[in-house]
Amino acid sequence: MIPSVLQHSFPEIATMLAERIDAVVEYLLPNGVRHNNEWCVGSMAGEAGQSLKIRLVGAKVGVWKDFASNESGGDLLELWHKVRGISLFSVF
Repeated sequence: MIPSVLQHSFPEIATMLAERIDAVVEYLLPNGVRHNNEWCVGSMAGEAGQSLKIRLVGAKVGVWKDFASNESGGDLLELWHKVRGISLFSVF
């Protein structure tokens, strides 16, 4: 159940993050680099590298995969949760 203090649903928040994807990935993973249509970084820990890739444009914007650990996700809200290591509900 979504806490009543939320003004937006999780899908709405994920959409808002996707609309600002460049700023979000730079904030979450500042050691990454843009390579064509992806943000590339070493892992969820944020070190330089190319294992973790986040789609920056198109229908799959925000979709991510860490090719070293085989973890993947469908949006930036889920990525934020994984990178920061916090429950989505603990913020509210």
